[in-house]
Amino acid sequence: MNQELISVIIPVYNVAPYLIESLDSVIQQTYFNLEIIIVDDGSDDGSEAICDLYSKMDSRIRVIHQKNRGLSVARNIGLDIMTGKFVTFLDSDDAYDKNFISKMISAMNRTNADIVVCSHTNYTTEGRISINEALKTKYNNDYSLYDRIEALQALAMFSITSYVWNKLYRKELWDHIRFPEGHVYEDIATTFRVLEISNRVCVLEESLYLRRIRRNSITNSISERSIRDCLTACISFENYIKDNIPRFFSSDHLKYRQSSRLNQMIQYYLRFYSKTKTTETNYQAELRHQISLLGSNVGLGYTSFRNKLYYYLITKCYWILDLSYPLYLSARDSLHN
Repeated sequence: MNQELISVIIPVYNVAPYLIESLDSVIQQTYFNLEIIIVDDGSDDGSEAICDLYSKMDSRIRVIHQKNRGLSVARNIGLDIMTGKFVTFLDSDDAYDKNFISKMISAMNRTNADIVVCSHTNYTTEGRISINEALKTKYNNDYSLYDRIEALQALAMFSITSYVWNKLYRKELWDHIRFPEGHVYEDIATTFRVLEISNRVCVLEESLYLRRIRRNSITNSISERSIRDCLTACISFENYIKDNIPRFFSSDHLKYRQSSRLNQMIQYYLRFYSKTKTTETNYQAELRHQISLLGSNVGLGYTSFRNKLYYYLITKCYWILDLSYPLYLSARDSLHN
């Protein structure tokens, strides 16, 4: 049986300690007919040499070197030059299960889906492994099938994640869609657009993607810019939900996503303290104002007890938080040292 060509797009930027493991997980896939596109986004830590070495080892690999322009640009370049009938993505500090491709394409062929989604395993650079709870399914089976509306609603409720890398797509879904350049959290602002033009989405319970959690990764680095990008991406999806009530969504979907953003903002506010261990910055003051406005608008019905407490401290008794939270952080750090 002939295997259809599948394109694997791998953006690379300064991940030398993890890149060999990542690339090995691709070239050792049980599914062979792959077009492996590595876009080196201006690496200067030796990653660029590793990419070139692997291209000499495996004829399926094509390497593009460019000046650093960001993850979205690197992915978009891969999409521009790919020739496969299907496409998937891999972050260059992560890895595939050896059967990732074969099981994803098998599910796609079996269900005639446009997108196949799998669960994933989180693991840290120190080696501690935490297996996520398998994605919930509608049937007593190892997979679920969703039509377009069901898939978008599942995305709104986090039953389907916005991650781009735990999915296999039919190539034509990306014919007119690209990642927003110059921003992080580009998945959030892109995945719903791809789902909107799909007819059927298959969700596998099996964990086939290995995701590395790094403190210094893009999504785990706390900064004013990263927070703004994340919240902007979240708001873009919320606006999409709002514009498509009742076509795809209900008002409850919108409220759930807004409540999720409120929880994120509370945690971002506190993480600034963890980073600076100083009194409130100008951006924290702006964030505190946004938290107050959003909480007044959507309420705290989807908020945990701990975040409710933080919400009231942040918005009503800021001076108590300003005095107590730095002391809490110092005590916590002392216990860990």
